[in-house]
Amino acid sequence: MKELSTWQYSLVRPLVQGAPHNGPVIFSVIEGAQSGRVFAEREENPSFAIIVLEDILFFAGTPSDTLHKADIHRLLHEQISTGEIPYYELQPLSMAWYPLLTDAFGNEICARRVRKTFSITPEHLADESYHLSPQLAEPYRCCLMNEKPEGFWAPHTRRFGVAIMEGDEAVCTCVAVFVGDGMAEVSIDTMEGKRRQGLATYCAKAFFRECTKRGLHPNWACWQERTASAALAEKLGFAQSYIHEVPIVKM
Repeated sequence: MKELSTWQYSLVRPLVQGAPHNGPVIFSVIEGAQSGRVFAEREENPSFAIIVLEDILFFAGTPSDTLHKADIHRLLHEQISTGEIPYYELQPLSMAWYPLLTDAFGNEICARRVRKTFSITPEHLADESYHLSPQLAEPYRCCLMNEKPEGFWAPHTRRFGVAIMEGDEAVCTCVAVFVGDGMAEVSIDTMEGKRRQGLATYCAKAFFRECTKRGLHPNWACWQERTASAALAEKLGFAQSYIHEVPIVKM
């Protein structure tokens, strides 16, 4: 297995195009918005690739007969892990990877979490009636987040966000934590004590309007136990489009 240089990352684009989950996250690495690593079977026309972003490994394409469980185990333990990250998420983009990953890591898999992906049609977001909602009452106001252009908000990340403010304090935020392939990964959070007031709904819709201005489509995903997030997605018109198991490897 070969590690690709950053200028070669686009070689694996055909393997992840139309990924059923985590599209913006994966493409944020391929497009250079986020710093990650890409490993492939070969440079020309690879049949599979492994995209690494911090503590997440995405397995794309179809594992070939020449790929053995020892190869994947060695890759994580000897080339990816530095000993600083205690757990890694294994995120296959197809069912073909699961038997190989189970064989490769065996008892090192300490948990299997379930992640849900939700989608909404562009037509739904384009409907003017979708954005009709009560005006934001005092003392709240909605605005674009104005963060320093460095670190998390560095321009190359393409991140942006919308906040509902109470005075100088952000009580609800909706942020594009990953941007790639024309999509924005949604992360929304409301301060304790400010929930169940409709702030998240208002903030999310303002965020979706900003996505439209930027030519982006929102992508929503959450862990199965995050029932409030799933309920909010459905309230906003999203429908569950995919569900998958995520093995967690303890180093």
